[in-house]
Amino acid sequence: MVLSYLFGEQKSDAFVNPFSTQLSVLRNAERELVEYAERFVTSASSNVNDLFDVQVLDTSIPKSAVYGSMSEKSSSRCTKKEQNCQVYSSSVDDDHYVMHAIKVKRRGGSTKGAHVKNTAPVVIQHGYCNAGIFFYRNLFGLSEKLHSGEVYALDMLGWGLSSRPKFLVDENFEETGNDKLTRKQREMNEVRSAEHFFTESLEQWRKAQGIEKMTLAGHSMGGYLSVAYAEKYPHRVERLILVSPAGVPHVDEKEEKEKWSKIPLTYRIMFGTFRGLWRAGITPGSFMRTVMSEYRGKNFVNSYVDKRLPAIDVEDEKVALADYMYVNNILPGSGEYVLNYVLRPGANARDALVHRIPHLKVSKVSFLYGKSDWMDIEGGLEVQQKSENILKEGKEAPEIDVYRVGQAGHLLMLENWFEFNTGFLKSAGGDVADNYPQPERIHHSTYEHERRLF
Repeated sequence: MVLSYLFGEQKSDAFVNPFSTQLSVLRNAERELVEYAERFVTSASSNVNDLFDVQVLDTSIPKSAVYGSMSEKSSSRCTKKEQNCQVYSSSVDDDHYVMHAIKVKRRGGSTKGAHVKNTAPVVIQHGYCNAGIFFYRNLFGLSEKLHSGEVYALDMLGWGLSSRPKFLVDENFEETGNDKLTRKQREMNEVRSAEHFFTESLEQWRKAQGIEKMTLAGHSMGGYLSVAYAEKYPHRVERLILVSPAGVPHVDEKEEKEKWSKIPLTYRIMFGTFRGLWRAGITPGSFMRTVMSEYRGKNFVNSYVDKRLPAIDVEDEKVALADYMYVNNILPGSGEYVLNYVLRPGANARDALVHRIPHLKVSKVSFLYGKSDWMDIEGGLEVQQKSENILKEGKEAPEIDVYRVGQAGHLLMLENWFEFNTGFLKSAGGDVADNYPQPERIHHSTYEHERRLF
């Protein structure tokens, strides 16, 4: 497959990037995975090259928009000692960052007709430590059946082949008028500041692409951050699709401590160590960069792909995905440091989405979970119940659908791509044939609680 590359404005005085070798591996792995994507098209009657246009987009966004009130604290120039300020750069004097994305567009344009309800393009935000290419098994199938025919798989700022600037947060992000902030006020300011890094970079990217309104989808951490974007820019979101999103349930800290006090000592020690690392800002990526040798790091990732993703049974495909995962995590850290600012240990949000989603000014929100997902589907069902209660009062709230994809866990888009695509298309208002594998539609009124270990 021939990919076309579109770049944002570049400068001629480019510096020699110290990470050029790793970035080359990342680009090659991405290219290989896009080529494997040809295998996951439901219509086998035509050549993929005749059906779709595929572009790799590198879009410039203004640096000042990302940091907001902290722009003076952030370096306007990346010195040699601060190369990790912008991995994907064309010059040390850049005033912009680069957002990377894969765009797949069905030839022939959007679907016409009275039955068409949604022609907004789909924009997908990936999960933690992932990248847009993790949806390679879905891009063509979604583009084929969406009424818009247009899908963007975005590398969020700080991950993949997007720029990796310093991740800064500001405890004074929102002025309160008080000289002394409470601990809770500082915590919420840091949450909003961390969210701003992603919401504003997405908004600048949207403007640069000329997208008026989109169906916004997000997986895991990308789901959490998609909600934050929809809160601030609801007029830019046609529908919201949350794929096993992080941070949905509200967890009472006192109840959580009591629950953990009753589990076996071995688990308490393990979780205590985990909490300490989390609070210290130690991320999976930073652990891999500082503790693991290249040999151990690659073996760890290869073992993860083998055990975690048995659905990927083609050796070359596994190698390409493992290469991408490894390099994505050993490049300088950036977006990964959002983790302990928005989530507590155990992946519970500091500002739970269960209280935020029912008040979104978006007409339709859909949840997709895997049957064996470690993210709890009951979070999505609680949102559904809250929204229905608000609607019964005659007030505005989103319509909520919840789907569960069989034979899949947290990485459902890779583990069961066909059924995932069906659920996604139903959520986006696309065309779904009756003979497609159907995800289970769940409603809170008929759901039977399933006991979880923790």
